Amino acid sequence: MWAGGACWLAVAALAAPPAADDSAWTAGATARLRVVQTKPAAHDGSYGNARVELQTLGDRRQILSKEIEGTWRVLAYAPAAHAFVVGGQFEMGAWLPLDAVDYVDEATGAIRAARFAQGSWLAFAAVPGPNGRFVAFVGKWGRNADAAGRFRLQVLDVAADALYDVGPAPAPPPDSFYAEERRRRCDWGDPIDGVVALDEGIVRFVDDHTLRVSYGADSCLKRAARRREQSWDLEKIVGRGRKLLPPAAPELKNPLN
Repeated sequence: MWAGGACWLAVAALAAPPAADDSAWTAGATARLRVVQTKPAAHDGSYGNARVELQTLGDRRQILSKEIEGTWRVLAYAPAAHAFVVGGQFEMGAWLPLDAVDYVDEATGAIRAARFAQGSWLAFAAVPGPNGRFVAFVGKWGRNADAAGRFRLQVLDVAADALYDVGPAPAPPPDSFYAEERRRRCDWGDPIDGVVALDEGIVRFVDDHTLRVSYGADSCLKRAARRREQSWDLEKIVGRGRKLLPPAAPELKNPLN
């Protein structure tokens, strides 16, 4: 049995999209989207299944209804791209990361994969901006825990379909399970092995293009009282044009197509 099994069960429950009701819909300008999990994922087994549904806002006409593999959720609606951003989770050994990002066209229901997330990228946290153009991730390149490189704070510019490195990742939220194991530090990948929801105020958007992150000497038991904050103007980050590019010849994967 692999390490972190108890955490994986908690993460799997967290990852499941909400029940199929009106509150589960994400509204765009002319349509609304929801993802309904129809089959749960199982460790060392099925990736699970979900149904993606897209309807017009006015008359609820169905544009898209598609059964797909994996555990999926709606991350944001981006008016600048006229598309919904959806993220998929697929187990990698002992990890259950977010490792697929796709766009669903609001008008046609056409689905296309984000260029950066096609086989070598993964993330353990996602925070969308207020207008959906930017989505902040705690992510990295690499298909497993032994891959080179640490988790970093990254930002997706949905309008340009481009990923940028912003700075160091904040610590993951405290976890009492690992605190009871007397671990002094909880880190991304060890022992945190799946998608988690960041606690309030750690990664936040001050406005549509300003990202602010809180850092401290955090432990598995609690966040440090002494903290420092750092802010980035994402328009300037994008303006420098230093996109993160996937490693050469990635293992292509686009479960929605």
